[in-house]
Amino acid sequence: MSNVVDLSELTSEVSSVLTMYAKEVNDDMLKWMEKTAKDAAKDLKKIAPSKSGKYAKGWTATKDGSGWKVHNKKRAGLAHLTEHGHPIIRDGRVVGHAPAITHIKTEELKVIDKVKELENTIKGVH
Repeated sequence: MSNVVDLSELTSEVSSVLTMYAKEVNDDMLKWMEKTAKDAAKDLKKIAPSKSGKYAKGWTATKDGSGWKVHNKKRAGLAHLTEHGHPIIRDGRVVGHAPAITHIKTEELKVIDKVKELENTIKGVH
């Protein structure tokens, strides 16, 4: 499809086309961010440690300003303790240590790789 544009209107026509393109790219990026966040939450539900299942089921992705965040809605405080380990305290005394179960970092690294892959695609690097 070709449009005939008067030379005097060329600047506004180019600006209009670039604005439409920028909006399309922005919309695609927002969809990609949403899908990536939801996929990360779904993967965390699968790989998270689970006794009762409440912690594993709590992973979710929510819109946060112009981006997305992945967090545990039901047991947020447990995420740090599970990921990094913690002392077991009874009656004010340390009686042991709960080992770290690295699951959040694993998913974070996957998302970072996806972001780098997207950056390379945008730059045209293969």
